[in-house]
Amino acid sequence: MEALVLIVEEPHSAWTSASVARRLFVLEARADTILHELSTAGLIGLAASGAWRIAPHSPTLNELARRTVGLYRRHLKAMTRIIWSSRDPCGPHPDRHPNRKG
Repeated sequence: MEALVLIVEEPHSAWTSASVARRLFVLEARADTILHELSTAGLIGLAASGAWRIAPHSPTLNELARRTVGLYRRHLKAMTRIIWSSRDPCGPHPDRHPNRKG
């Protein structure tokens, strides 16, 4: 989600795995995976320069991305709960104790 926020809010920027990793405080390999996932979802594309840019496959997808980022900004706690309540392929949230409720 954080990568989507960066890319949507800075549409004229070109992103690499290294630049996303620095901004999100993750390993470059993780940033690369995130960028490929956003590409597979049709939200970003690889420019001739080899950097990633916002490039939704449709106007509807563009609007959905912009609205999602807006909701994330306005309702950070609720959106974070939704994100972390779903099964995450990266594993459990590092701050969530397995026996903690809600």
